[in-house]
Amino acid sequence: MENCNDCPCNCKVMSDQCVTRFADIKDPTVLTAAHWQKATDDIDDLLGVDCANELCNALIAAVATSNENPGTTFATYLPAIWLAVINNHYFQKWYANRLLWHWLNGCSISDVRASGLVVQSNADEQYKNGFIQATKAELDRMMSSATFYATQGRTRFLKDYWYKNTNLYSCAVLECGCSKVYTCQKHVKKIGGIGFVIK
Repeated sequence: MENCNDCPCNCKVMSDQCVTRFADIKDPTVLTAAHWQKATDDIDDLLGVDCANELCNALIAAVATSNENPGTTFATYLPAIWLAVINNHYFQKWYANRLLWHWLNGCSISDVRASGLVVQSNADEQYKNGFIQATKAELDRMMSSATFYATQGRTRFLKDYWYKNTNLYSCAVLECGCSKVYTCQKHVKKIGGIGFVIK
């Protein structure tokens, strides 16, 4: 797993291999430091600013300690609660697709052509005879796909891991004092006796 040494917080919270596993990016070298920075900044929105900062600081310390101890990896020194976050399947799916979204959102059609983004589909007469440059429609399709999978990863991460384990993260305590969003009365609105979470 790759992490930078000079946060806050340019950290790559997942490896290039994870990026290619969870998003439609086959060549992670197209991602610049700005794309990684933007996706990492999005962690504020996922975990909250305090928890995002705590994760970042934990990564900085783990990388520094690993660098002082040759033959070790940062994961050895990262607290288990943060290792659980960055190793979570749904977190990785969310983060990889946020990277893809930021890369695609930053591209104009000419940039996409210059970058060599190509498509091939035997189901489409336009593409079946080989590779061609990506069209605006293909860029839009990829952006929609990245948005869908990032949203799906976010929803599942929050529901299946974060909300069930916020008691492990002191930084996750909400203003109303609740440690779990779905039990916080201040964040629940009642309509006809039915409560739902306001986000």
